[in-house]
Amino acid sequence: MNRSELLRSACLALGLGFSLAAGVGCGGDGESKISGVASEPFVTAGGSITSLAFAPDGRLFVTQQNGGDVRIITPDGELLPEPFAHVDPAIGQEWGLLGVAIDPEFEDNGYVYIYFTEPGGGQNLAHPLLMRFTDVDNKGENPERLIEFPMANPEVKGHVGGGLHFGPDGYLYLSIGETERRELAQDLSSPFGKMLRLTRDGEAAPDNPFVDQPGADPRVYAYGLRNSFAFDFDPESGRIYASENGPSTCDELNIIEAGQNYGWPDSFFTQGPELPCENPGAVEPIYLYALPGTVPNDLPSNVAPTGVQFVSGEVYPAIGDGLLVCEFNTKFMRRLQFSGPAKDQVIDDSVAVEDCAVAITSDSEGVIYYSNGGDILRLVPQ
Repeated sequence: MNRSELLRSACLALGLGFSLAAGVGCGGDGESKISGVASEPFVTAGGSITSLAFAPDGRLFVTQQNGGDVRIITPDGELLPEPFAHVDPAIGQEWGLLGVAIDPEFEDNGYVYIYFTEPGGGQNLAHPLLMRFTDVDNKGENPERLIEFPMANPEVKGHVGGGLHFGPDGYLYLSIGETERRELAQDLSSPFGKMLRLTRDGEAAPDNPFVDQPGADPRVYAYGLRNSFAFDFDPESGRIYASENGPSTCDELNIIEAGQNYGWPDSFFTQGPELPCENPGAVEPIYLYALPGTVPNDLPSNVAPTGVQFVSGEVYPAIGDGLLVCEFNTKFMRRLQFSGPAKDQVIDDSVAVEDCAVAITSDSEGVIYYSNGGDILRLVPQ
């Protein structure tokens, strides 16, 4: 029996699927549904919604990928008629307005951050850009260009990531893809294929792992990523749980640690029908996604994981404590539950709902909101 057959046998025999040799959970069944979970419409915001972020006052900030608008929804569900801010993004399958984050000191400074691809002065030319606005009566004033990244790949309009969140340490984290230039993921002098950790002004956090390494970009927090679209922080430990999109196979969930290498593109050469999903010499994922009826190393098996959000069992007893992950290709919102002292073993990967396209977040009470195209829905608290 070859390695692919061994992996398939291990996953299918255990239902939820564990590769006993690696201790890595794997998807593919996709049939286990959580009963007692319901969603309801919240508001239609239009466009292709890529990210959601709540301000402390209960307003929800929404980004529209191709339209370039940042919209505000009031706490009572009213979509304000005028955008908070507008940019003219370079658009493509994975280009556009991708991320929004609210400063942890928003009540004092009013800072709202966005991440998008800006046209670069020629056809198929663009570069990722991190900007900051100041909220003044629902309008984004004083636009500041914090980081103008190098040019993206003109051959492929994708792989620029898009996860943008403040961590419990007060620093701003940004996941940025390798722009389909694989070698950049291992190049510490490049920001691409990395998780970056920044001050609110876009500078490197002073205790980042490579600040004293000659030639390295001091903003780099972790590297070896292909295109990590979204991530969230465990509310108990503060550890980062991040999705990773594979090349038609081997979609991953990783725990991101400072200074660690997550294997891309070396892992590319170990993937395929006759090979398992492995990151040789690097950090292995804690979970591997797969389309229903496949195992993670099948071609194709990719679900394209997008939004990531921790959920509270106190708010949703039927769901329980865990991590909700949206899958663009299946539209599943999958609930992952963990065991072990490090919460690095997946023991369940059941489906909560089947209409989550990209973005997911929670409000201050732990209520879950998510996007399905231009619609925003809410999981009904139990």
